[in-house]
Amino acid sequence: MPYYPQYYIPLPDVRPDLLITEGHTQQTRRGVVEPQELRAGGIHRPHAARLLTSSPIAGLTGTVRFDWAALDAWFEEDEQVFVHPRSPYVRVDALRSNRPVRVELDGVVLADSRSPVMVFETGLPTRQDRVIFS
Repeated sequence: MPYYPQYYIPLPDVRPDLLITEGHTQQTRRGVVEPQELRAGGIHRPHAARLLTSSPIAGLTGTVRFDWAALDAWFEEDEQVFVHPRSPYVRVDALRSNRPVRVELDGVVLADSRSPVMVFETGLPTRQDRVIFS
């Protein structure tokens, strides 16, 4: 079975009222996890998330990994992601976004966009590919 990339989200970035601990821990190869139930808008999804309470892997302690199938849809910027996250190690993606981009030079607005295309490429900072000029 292939190993697909996963999103590990810092716990402070997850609304605390949506996750309910299931009351036990599990030892995994990534560390100790607490399974979490997701409750949102009257929907209850047991085993929807795993909170890593301690991990030997730097940066994973205090992160949450949601089960891919437990959620209705996943998005990266404004594009829906299907099956699994894209690999960050071999990647060139151009994704539409609703993040505003504004370019100024000496206080003069050169470009302003509410619908840029963000370019993600392995090893490089995110670039804004398309900016609509005013």
